[in-house]
Amino acid sequence: GDDQIPINKRGSGVRRLILLNFFRAEVERKQSATGSPGVIYAIEEPETSQHPSNQRLIIEALRDLSEQENCQVLITTHVPGLAGLLPIDSIRYIYKDENGENNVTIGDSATLKRVADELGVIPDERVQVFVCVEGPNDVSFLKNFSKALNSVDETIPVLGADPRIVVLPLGGNTLGDWVSNNYLKNLGRPEIHIYDRDTENPPKYQAYCQEVNARGDGSQAFITKKREMENYLHPDAISEVYGFRIAFGDNDDVPLIVAREVHQRSGSHNTWDSLDSEVQKKKILRAKRRLNNEVASKMTIERIMQQDPKNEIKMWLQEISKKLR
Repeated sequence: GDDQIPINKRGSGVRRLILLNFFRAEVERKQSATGSPGVIYAIEEPETSQHPSNQRLIIEALRDLSEQENCQVLITTHVPGLAGLLPIDSIRYIYKDENGENNVTIGDSATLKRVADELGVIPDERVQVFVCVEGPNDVSFLKNFSKALNSVDETIPVLGADPRIVVLPLGGNTLGDWVSNNYLKNLGRPEIHIYDRDTENPPKYQAYCQEVNARGDGSQAFITKKREMENYLHPDAISEVYGFRIAFGDNDDVPLIVAREVHQRSGSHNTWDSLDSEVQKKKILRAKRRLNNEVASKMTIERIMQQDPKNEIKMWLQEISKKLR
């Protein structure tokens, strides 16, 4: 619609919360007024007349909203940066074929290349290294941890603030294509790949890491020693954000543990195990996003040292730093 959403200069966390609650209230109002169990929001170019930092807040709020039950969000954009904030498998490319018929393609590697060509995406000459991770939550995690580590060691680059470094979420479904086809090769920049170990043996992405390390072009790939990024978070940081404490080990599913605890404390009459698998998945995704954004921002140097005594994360960032001129 044409409604304008004013965003003042209060803290980003507060502004995001205000935005999300506004959208949630609108969903409830629409459902109540129409009696419909579901609501679809269609928003054209949400970046219009908004500062880039506010564009990010709006997209993050809309992503959270899309995870609510019975709610779907559709947006259109011509801004590559905004598309980059969305899960790859949620992106659709719409075009007319030679017969004038409308076609829609899903967010796979071929589609992303077409989108990049259509939008005229070109590499920034300042870019010296690409950091490749599985998804947007890993991007948030590394940005928060690099900021904390940089506060005591200026040689550690701050991801998201240094224009020489581009962090790319490759997407679990298309990650193999990115590695095997080496889509970034023509840009002539080294790559640092960081993937979760998860619980498979051997690790799910081990073969891709070996492929990257064998390129001989300065690129490197790492697999976390713990299950995934969330296992490096400190219980105190989780408690500071959520108001409850959980215990977990290096191989535990932290987002699942948090999502289940949040649900149990919500007062719902439904047990966690009785929830539909899609509902559980949405709650876990919501917890995952909050863990990598809000909780990760609470990670102090002391907390990082306790959770990562072997300086694994610092080592990743040091390797990134070595690629910079």
